[in-house]
Amino acid sequence: MRCEHCGANLKHAIPVCEYCGTHNDIDLSGRHYYTTHASGQARTCPECKEPMSVIDVGVAGKPFFLDRCDRCLGLFFDAGELDTLLSESIQGINTLNHVRLGELKKSPPAEREKITYRPCPVCGKLMNRQNYGGTSGVIADSCRDHGVYLDAGELYRLFHWRRAGGHLQELPKEEERKKKKKKEPMPFLMTEEPSYENRKTISLGSLLIDFVMYLLKR
Repeated sequence: MRCEHCGANLKHAIPVCEYCGTHNDIDLSGRHYYTTHASGQARTCPECKEPMSVIDVGVAGKPFFLDRCDRCLGLFFDAGELDTLLSESIQGINTLNHVRLGELKKSPPAEREKITYRPCPVCGKLMNRQNYGGTSGVIADSCRDHGVYLDAGELYRLFHWRRAGGHLQELPKEEERKKKKKKEPMPFLMTEEPSYENRKTISLGSLLIDFVMYLLKR
């Protein structure tokens, strides 16, 4: 958390700033600091390379700040903001609407002509491309440390996906199979032909097994 007056870090979440003496309200909702406080520094749109504007999509007395590009209408969500916005906007969904989910799959979001990795609006490092929620079909640009960037229209699709109970779906079986395969120990494989001594040992071992089996059958 930072001081609302001077922006200094508040040590151990103590509300009184040791630099300017300002008393700050502690955010008890568990939200990211920049969700309830407008960023003092403009973020750069990863698509248009222009400064993003700060918009408030919250209600009176409960702000919810987001960064939006005025040109391409892309949105940047600080860490945890997108999950919070979806869960607070759409509640009480506990069943899957397979019809609506099927319609979403039939109309996948428009893909970029060329797959590129975009820089994070905060740190400038290239973000990863991830299918949000595993099944939404929205390939979001994600920075592990700072947040998620969505192209125009992708948030609207995520709202429909969540209303249909998409967040309740399990991961695709193929992904589960790959994860399970990684955990399984690799079988022993003989990569080169055994030497004469090894062949002799293997041959004696086979004879010993045959002799034991003969005795057991008697």
